[in-house]
Amino acid sequence: MRAGETEDIGTAGQSAVKSQFEKLRWGANPNPDHDLGTDLWLQPRDERRFDLNTVAGAQVKTSKTKGLDTKYFTRPSKDDDGNLNGWWYYEAANDHFDYWTKHTAPHFLILHDLETGESYWVHLTQERLQRTGVGTKILVPVHQLVDGAHNRELIEAATSGRPPIPWEGSAWSGAKALAAGDRLRHALIVPRLVAPHRNDRPEVFEPEQAVAALVLLRQADLEDRVLDAEGRGKSKLWSWRFVTALETYLETSDPDAFKDVLESAKKASDKVAVICTWAAAHLERAEASNALALLDSAIDEDDASPEDHVWLLVQRARCLNELGRRDEAKKVALEALSERTSAPDDPTITALCGAASWIVFSSSPFGDRSIADFISGSDNIAS
Repeated sequence: MRAGETEDIGTAGQSAVKSQFEKLRWGANPNPDHDLGTDLWLQPRDERRFDLNTVAGAQVKTSKTKGLDTKYFTRPSKDDDGNLNGWWYYEAANDHFDYWTKHTAPHFLILHDLETGESYWVHLTQERLQRTGVGTKILVPVHQLVDGAHNRELIEAATSGRPPIPWEGSAWSGAKALAAGDRLRHALIVPRLVAPHRNDRPEVFEPEQAVAALVLLRQADLEDRVLDAEGRGKSKLWSWRFVTALETYLETSDPDAFKDVLESAKKASDKVAVICTWAAAHLERAEASNALALLDSAIDEDDASPEDHVWLLVQRARCLNELGRRDEAKKVALEALSERTSAPDDPTITALCGAASWIVFSSSPFGDRSIADFISGSDNIAS
């Protein structure tokens, strides 16, 4: 091989893999400097092109599966019938493997076949490594391609490094690190994370704290500790309007208590919170058709965050199940379950996916039901 040819092959492989991730609508940026073991920095996005707020690294190794230059495809792994399982990637030193598996960002090892243009990947974790006594190796499966069919698996690996919201001690302090667009969803689904402890009530509740207390039916805690009607009218915080709507609904049981507050909502996350709450109110009165119309309109707008999109899908599956459209309900619930990898650290998503697991279970024919999947899905942090 001529001088410089190896570098040219490596660059060509990295460019090809970069293009494959861009076809998945991920961000993909070369890492030309200080490269111990990261060729590309990846920014995963879901199928609706929403950024998932995390980053992953990729190391690309390029050669051919056939011909003279088969450097990275020379150690095939086969089953007992001679079928190809994948290829072993081996290094005598542990430096790269330590770098990849200890990095705060999840890393992929990608073998790119220059001849076919296909790229095979494995998520680099300590559990997948095999020590040989003279080095370390990892299996890169033949069925794991960088393509649309494996986008969800890639997302699941890329988001695996995010720390979960801590629950230990939250009975007193709640969750302090919630983003503004997430607070109302958490207040409605996992209110314990947002509502102040009864022995640590603030002089004046924040609107999301008030919502969480109302969900927990702690109306008495709010006496003389929330803005009055005049104060809410002057406040620039839209969420006080939602507090008023929720109070009205709890007093009257009328789902239309949420009509005006939806019309005044500007942010996508606020609109989703109102629609999901309004839909739940309709479901309480066995008005699944009205709830479904609200949810379909919001889903058609397609501006909800990945987490809020799961919320809408689960509520839609509930409506379809109530209307006896079991096959459609199961399909929508499975779609919601497939998107949980977008935010594996979010307790509202695990709670919603627990509900989706029940819908899949209850809408399946008896012989197709998996009690294990239902119980596992329901056994989440929020529950």
